[in-house]
This record gives sequence, structure tokens and C-alpha cells, in this order.
Amino acid sequence: MNYGTWNVQGIRGKMEEITSELGKLKMDVIGLTETKRKGIGTEIVRDYVHLYSGVSKDRRAERGVSILIHKKFKKGITNWGAVNENMTVNINHLGNKMTVILISNFSRVLNIVCFLLGDSPASEIYMPTFRNTLSFPSS
Repeated sequence: MNYGTWNVQGIRGKMEEITSELGKLKMDVIGLTETKRKGIGTEIVRDYVHLYSGVSKDRRAERGVSILIHKKFKKGITNWGAVNENMTVNINHLGNKMTVILISNFSRVLNIVCFLLGDSPASEIYMPTFRNTLSFPSS
């Protein structure tokens, strides 16, 4: 499984370019930061499942994260959750488990993307802390 991150500095109008590059690089899972996408949702974009989390639709577009997962791993997405324009995703493909945690503009300075690989569902350990401690000031 090939995975990585990309600070896209706004996703609007860039999905064709992003998915094209991911295809060329044969990427399976990519965490995108600073997407500036509003709302929370899923969609299919070319060969990828796109999960995204951003600010509410009544706010100015800022922050936000997304994950693009190649469609061959679609059935392996066991769960995902979004909290304050951030998210966690659990993937289980052929017994190989991965938890992805994306935090965008923590303290408005830093983007954090963690890929946790292993036999136990890491989100059971990290998700309660993730939900209880993340808080960003409103703009």
C-alpha cells in the first residue's frame, strides 16, 4: 500500500490534477491538508473514494482535510469520523490495518498527518482523546 500527504492549499478546481498525479505515482491512500472544502461528506472522484471534513457551510472556507483512498480499498474502509475540520479513517485491507489521523492547522501553524499501521484498531485508542481534546477557536 502506497500512502502519503499533500498540502493542496485549496482543493477547489484541483481534483482532476490531484487524482491524475496520484494515478501516475500509483498512490493508494493520500491525506490532503488545507483543502478549504466546506462541510463533511464522501464522493467518488475518478479512481478514488474522497472523504472530506471542513468548516460549516456558513463560514468562510479555511482549514479542512481530505483523504483519497483508491477504489480497490473501498470495501476495506471500516469507519471514519470527522471532528472540527479534522478526521480519522480506519482501513483494513487483506488483514493489513491502517488508521489515518488528519489534523489541519493545529494552532494555525501546523498540519499533522499520522499513518498508524498495525494489528489493533488504533482509532479505539486515539479517537476518544481526539474527540475530547481538539478544539479550534472560531474565526
